[in-house]
Amino acid sequence: MKLNTLIHRQGGFCFYCRKPLLERDASIEHIIPSSMGDYQGFTNQVACCTLMNSILQDLPPKHKIELLLNWWGRSPCPKDMALSLKEIEKQRQSILNSSFNEPIYGYKDGGLLTADENVILEVPEELDELRFKKE
Repeated sequence: MKLNTLIHRQGGFCFYCRKPLLERDASIEHIIPSSMGDYQGFTNQVACCTLMNSILQDLPPKHKIELLLNWWGRSPCPKDMALSLKEIEKQRQSILNSSFNEPIYGYKDGGLLTADENVILEVPEELDELRFKKE
Protein backbone atom coordinates (compact mmCIF):
# COMPACT_ATOMS: atom_id res chain seq x y z
CA MET A 1 0.00 0.00 0.00
CA LYS A 2 1.23 3.50 -0.75
CA LEU A 3 2.26 5.87 2.00
CA ASN A 4 -0.14 8.63 0.93
CA THR A 5 -3.03 6.13 1.02
CA LEU A 6 -2.16 5.12 4.59
CA ILE A 7 -1.91 8.74 5.69
CA HIS A 8 -5.31 9.45 4.12
CA ARG A 9 -6.90 6.39 5.80
CA GLN A 10 -5.60 7.64 9.16
CA GLY A 11 -7.09 11.09 8.63
CA GLY A 12 -3.69 12.73 8.08
CA PHE A 13 -2.33 11.77 11.50
CA CYS A 14 0.57 9.66 12.76
CA PHE A 15 -0.69 6.27 13.94
CA TYR A 16 1.24 6.49 17.24
CA CYS A 17 1.36 10.12 18.40
CA ARG A 18 -1.82 11.25 16.53
CA LYS A 19 -0.13 14.49 15.39
CA PRO A 20 -0.66 15.83 11.85
CA LEU A 21 1.59 13.89 9.47
CA LEU A 22 2.98 15.15 6.18
CA GLU A 23 4.11 12.63 3.59
CA ARG A 24 7.67 14.05 3.63
CA ASP A 25 7.94 13.27 7.38
CA ALA A 26 6.28 9.84 7.21
CA SER A 27 7.17 6.24 6.58
CA ILE A 28 5.34 2.93 6.48
CA GLU A 29 5.47 1.06 9.78
CA HIS A 30 4.79 -2.68 9.82
CA ILE A 31 2.95 -3.62 13.01
CA ILE A 32 4.34 -7.14 12.61
CA PRO A 33 7.90 -6.34 11.53
CA SER A 34 9.25 -7.78 8.29
CA SER A 35 11.89 -9.54 10.40
CA MET A 36 9.09 -11.66 11.94
CA GLY A 37 7.50 -12.71 8.65
CA ASP A 38 6.18 -11.45 5.36
CA TYR A 39 2.92 -9.72 6.34
CA GLN A 40 2.42 -7.09 3.64
CA GLY A 41 -1.35 -6.56 3.82
CA PHE A 42 -2.87 -3.17 4.62
CA THR A 43 -3.95 -4.44 8.05
CA ASN A 44 -0.27 -4.71 8.99
CA GLN A 45 0.79 -1.30 7.70
CA VAL A 46 0.36 2.14 9.22
CA ALA A 47 1.83 5.55 8.53
CA CYS A 48 3.90 7.12 11.26
CA CYS A 49 6.69 9.61 11.78
CA THR A 50 9.95 8.37 10.27
CA LEU A 51 11.68 8.83 13.61
CA MET A 52 9.03 6.80 15.45
CA ASN A 53 9.41 4.06 12.85
CA SER A 54 13.15 3.92 13.52
CA ILE A 55 12.49 3.57 17.26
CA LEU A 56 9.92 0.80 16.82
CA GLN A 57 11.64 -1.16 14.05
CA ASP A 58 11.76 -4.89 14.72
CA LEU A 59 9.87 -4.59 18.01
CA PRO A 60 7.26 -7.33 18.48
CA PRO A 61 3.62 -6.21 18.06
CA LYS A 62 2.84 -6.67 21.77
CA HIS A 63 5.40 -3.99 22.66
CA LYS A 64 3.85 -1.57 20.19
CA ILE A 65 0.36 -2.27 21.53
CA GLU A 66 1.56 -1.73 25.08
CA LEU A 67 3.09 1.59 24.07
CA LEU A 68 -0.29 2.75 22.78
CA LEU A 69 -2.16 1.42 25.81
CA ASN A 70 0.23 3.06 28.26
CA TRP A 71 -0.22 6.43 26.57
CA TRP A 72 -3.99 6.15 25.98
CA GLY A 73 -3.51 5.89 22.22
CA ARG A 74 -1.17 8.88 21.98
CA SER A 75 2.46 7.99 22.45
CA PRO A 76 4.95 10.84 22.85
CA CYS A 77 6.27 12.10 19.52
CA PRO A 78 10.03 11.63 19.16
CA LYS A 79 10.19 14.78 17.01
CA ASP A 80 9.16 16.78 20.06
CA MET A 81 11.93 15.19 22.08
CA ALA A 82 14.72 16.11 19.63
CA LEU A 83 16.33 12.72 20.11
CA SER A 84 19.81 11.86 18.91
CA LEU A 85 20.49 8.44 17.40
CA LYS A 86 22.02 7.32 20.69
CA GLU A 87 18.91 8.45 22.57
CA ILE A 88 16.69 6.66 20.04
CA GLU A 89 18.47 3.37 20.73
CA LYS A 90 18.18 4.02 24.47
CA GLN A 91 14.41 4.60 24.02
CA ARG A 92 14.09 1.33 22.06
CA GLN A 93 15.89 -0.58 24.81
CA SER A 94 13.69 1.04 27.44
CA ILE A 95 10.57 -0.14 25.59
CA LEU A 96 12.01 -3.64 25.22
CA ASN A 97 13.05 -3.87 28.87
CA SER A 98 9.80 -2.57 30.34
CA SER A 99 7.16 -4.02 28.07
CA PHE A 100 4.90 -6.50 29.81
CA ASN A 101 7.26 -6.76 32.77
CA GLU A 102 5.33 -4.19 34.74
CA PRO A 103 2.26 -3.07 32.80
CA ILE A 104 0.97 0.43 33.34
CA TYR A 105 -2.62 1.00 32.31
CA GLY A 106 -3.10 4.73 32.60
CA TYR A 107 -3.41 7.41 35.23
CA LYS A 108 -5.13 7.54 38.57
CA ASP A 109 -5.30 10.83 40.46
CA GLY A 110 -2.40 12.18 38.42
CA GLY A 111 -0.20 9.13 39.06
CA LEU A 112 0.43 5.91 37.21
CA LEU A 113 -1.90 2.97 37.65
CA THR A 114 -0.15 -0.39 37.74
CA ALA A 115 -1.57 -3.88 37.30
CA ASP A 116 -1.45 -4.79 40.99
CA GLU A 117 -3.67 -1.91 42.15
CA ASN A 118 -7.37 -2.31 42.83
CA VAL A 119 -9.53 0.28 41.13
CA ILE A 120 -13.12 1.17 41.93
CA LEU A 121 -14.83 2.96 39.08
CA GLU A 122 -17.43 5.56 39.95
CA VAL A 123 -20.60 5.44 37.85
CA PRO A 124 -22.07 8.87 37.06
CA GLU A 125 -25.56 9.43 38.48
CA GLU A 126 -27.09 9.75 35.01
CA LEU A 127 -25.95 6.19 34.28
CA ASP A 128 -27.15 4.83 37.62
CA GLU A 129 -30.20 3.16 36.07
CA LEU A 130 -27.83 0.91 34.11
CA ARG A 131 -26.52 -0.69 37.29
CA PHE A 132 -27.72 -4.17 38.12
CA LYS A 133 -30.72 -4.02 40.43
CA LYS A 134 -30.49 -6.07 43.62
CA GLU A 135 -33.68 -7.93 44.42
